[in-house]
Amino acid sequence: MLRSPKGFFVQIRPRTPVHWFAIAAALLLTAAAYLQSAVFEFAYDDYGQIVYNPRVQSWKLVWSNFTSHVWAHTGDLALYYRPVFMLWLAANYALFGLHPLFWHLTTVGLHLAACGLFYVFARRLTENQWTAVIATLLFGLHPAHVEAVAWISGATESLLAVLLFGSLLCYLRHRDSGKRGMTGSLAGSLVLAFLAALTKESALVLPGLIFSYEWAFYRASPSWKDRLRSAVRAMLPYVPVSAAYLVVRALVLKSAVPEQNMAGYRAVLLAWPEAIAFYIGHVLFPVHLSVFYKPLLVFHPGWQNFVLPLMAVAAGAGALYYGSRRSRVFAFLSLWCITLLVPMLNVTLWNNLENVHDRYLYLPSAAYCLILAMLLSRLKDLHHTRTVAAVLVLIAGGYIYVTEREMRYFRNDYELAHHGVALSPDHPIALQLLGNSFIRQGRVAEAVPWLVDGIGVDPKNVQTLLSLGFCYSEMDNLLLAEESITRAIALKGSEPRAHLLLGMVRLKQNRLTEAEAEIRLGLRLQRQLLSEGETLYHYYLGNVLYAKGDVQGAVGEYLLETRNNPANDPAVATAQARLEEIYKRDSMPVPQH
Repeated sequence: MLRSPKGFFVQIRPRTPVHWFAIAAALLLTAAAYLQSAVFEFAYDDYGQIVYNPRVQSWKLVWSNFTSHVWAHTGDLALYYRPVFMLWLAANYALFGLHPLFWHLTTVGLHLAACGLFYVFARRLTENQWTAVIATLLFGLHPAHVEAVAWISGATESLLAVLLFGSLLCYLRHRDSGKRGMTGSLAGSLVLAFLAALTKESALVLPGLIFSYEWAFYRASPSWKDRLRSAVRAMLPYVPVSAAYLVVRALVLKSAVPEQNMAGYRAVLLAWPEAIAFYIGHVLFPVHLSVFYKPLLVFHPGWQNFVLPLMAVAAGAGALYYGSRRSRVFAFLSLWCITLLVPMLNVTLWNNLENVHDRYLYLPSAAYCLILAMLLSRLKDLHHTRTVAAVLVLIAGGYIYVTEREMRYFRNDYELAHHGVALSPDHPIALQLLGNSFIRQGRVAEAVPWLVDGIGVDPKNVQTLLSLGFCYSEMDNLLLAEESITRAIALKGSEPRAHLLLGMVRLKQNRLTEAEAEIRLGLRLQRQLLSEGETLYHYYLGNVLYAKGDVQGAVGEYLLETRNNPANDPAVATAQARLEEIYKRDSMPVPQH
């Protein structure tokens, strides 16, 4: 309060710091860059994880995600244990149903939340507000994040980042308090660390990040033994958290590690330099991106696939070492990149078809964006303000342009698959997805060539064989349909959908007893996977029973089908129409549901 010349008191309101406007502008610019994704459809894994997944559409089944893996409802390999992410999907479904507009908005919202927490983390690290603002702008707009932000299923990365940054910030608050033992901040950090692990397996590196921070910022003694002791002491509370997650995961998945890769460890290990060089290139020059890349495997090391990538990795390591000698922050960010390489390279050991993905750069790119922001801030301190502004505008403008362009192919399954095939013509999953996109549009004849090509690349892909068998069945080419489906059953006899499709073929062949047996077997296998979600089984079993003259049995099956969700079961309306036809013929009222 100040006294005016006439004796009146005037209240002076403090000004809002300019950097708050700057960070708000950075977040708004990020939101605007991803605005077009709001009109995108579901794509790729969205169908399996959301649209056709009863475990996110029923609160009775949601909790089963804590006792099973992500793809348990399909019978796929038990690779991912991510119950917190599945809860996120269930919450979205409870709020928005199957309206992709809102799902995309919440996915962008997660990215903005991660950006906001990254800003606080960067400001805490550098003690410079403007450096943190610049880093947040670059992080928000970096094109390598398109896969994590424009694709709903890619939200694992941003949800993980929110929890991981939150855990780190709580730890830093605990550290700043100077208190030994358990505090509220440390407890909060440990809880967030466990939730992060239940979101995605990459969170297991958090103890390594805590160790890296203490190692980089230790000042009490020049002795490396004291530094090591301090770093180990800091990370110790997080080790039981990671161990607890691994124990729970092993109990649920019945395995501590994924199955052995099919390519062999030698081909994978020799490909690590190329994989690291791939990520270095995509964080520095994020163009020509895709969800599907040619698998990186090196069976015969040579100049292009081994020597040059190894030189690139050595150059990158040298740059990180040089910077680490001059800045503690740079040293920590270098250790951040190295630590996060562990889960990225671990993927290559078991997933030989999709062993690199741009979404894996989400957290590592935070270090790169902060390093770049620090370099620009250094130029500003040297009185090159106009140069810094011009460079920042150029980089941000380039990021916006590339992000907007790279985002387009996430519009729907067809665009995503077509783009993937264009960049990686022999990628079996891209070919399968392109074929399935035609099936979803009812264009089965156009799907066949792509699925045939997919089988040519990967003859043991059960899902591609089943999609091809379905197409042939719809085209009434029953011999080829039977051939494809029986090949799939020979590869994986426990696949419920295979027996359903074979039953559908047997029905068309008028082999009714065999048709009934196959569909009942498929239904039994499906129930072993999940107590609900028996989409299509009861309808086609009803058709078989109706053809056999068992009208009462058929009615019972049709009634069971009509209990499914019409939004993801195309047979519900047909089953209801068949029921009305039967009851009208027999002059009986249709039961009300």
